[in-house]
Amino acid sequence: EEEEDEEPFGGPREEDEEAEEEEERAAEDGVEEERWPVLTEAGAVQRREDSGRRRMVVSILSWNADGLQNKGKLNGFMAQLRSDMVCLQETKWDEGAVREIERKWHYKVVVAVGPQGKADVAIMVKKHRVCEVTCVYKREEGRVLVVDVICDSQRIRLMSIHAPNEDSARRDFFTSLVKWCTHTTIIMGDWNVVLEKQDVGVHNKYGNDVSRKTVLNLMSAGKLVDVWRMLHPNITAFSRRQIILGKMKQSRIDFSLISDDLIRRVERCGYEFNRWSDHAAMTLVGGGQN
Repeated sequence: EEEEDEEPFGGPREEDEEAEEEEERAAEDGVEEERWPVLTEAGAVQRREDSGRRRMVVSILSWNADGLQNKGKLNGFMAQLRSDMVCLQETKWDEGAVREIERKWHYKVVVAVGPQGKADVAIMVKKHRVCEVTCVYKREEGRVLVVDVICDSQRIRLMSIHAPNEDSARRDFFTSLVKWCTHTTIIMGDWNVVLEKQDVGVHNKYGNDVSRKTVLNLMSAGKLVDVWRMLHPNITAFSRRQIILGKMKQSRIDFSLISDDLIRRVERCGYEFNRWSDHAAMTLVGGGQN
């Protein structure tokens, strides 16, 4: 079994006056209480190198929320959130929800709206931690969002994706992502496909999915790495759990692909389940420029 870090998912959060304000706001609005370590422990911190220069440690969280329009659920999530950047799937937000989040929680929010006029994927960036945010592309179906962010003098292309359920549609979807990759790309989200047999539970079938090869081609063409698998080559872990006909179905369909050029800056990557969704949240923590 994998040993747990003493400080899960990035270590202690930085001292932040906004934290107390956010907790007070959540208490006023009503919050579905749950202690979720992946949120509260993954906040950005400053670390001092041997040279004495402070470098930024940045945390990025990705989560298929299975709907964040319920105020109690949303306030519970936001009150504990300390990540600098957040990739969300299945938010089901409208324009009013986006405006309220930006006003109340100090995040810049970019969304891709789906066919029903509700946002599917979203990217949130903490306003005082990231210097610049530019929306590069929004797919009409609301399944992919591409933004460029400048953080600690580093430009990063961040994508939040929610792949289609049908395998041939996924294949076309993954093929369309190649053109958006740069040498500093991070793609996070719900891929709806596993990459290897190790990523499925005993009650799941590792089928012949035509989209799997397309993801591998994307990784090759974009020089991308499955960062969690790179850090945990011999560990079995899952990001989605469902009970179907009395059997626990488990798979790792939520993951992050990042550019080779960013790999050396990654410090840790992990999953954490909660009662709000059948998907675990993934947190990626990395250092600033070397």
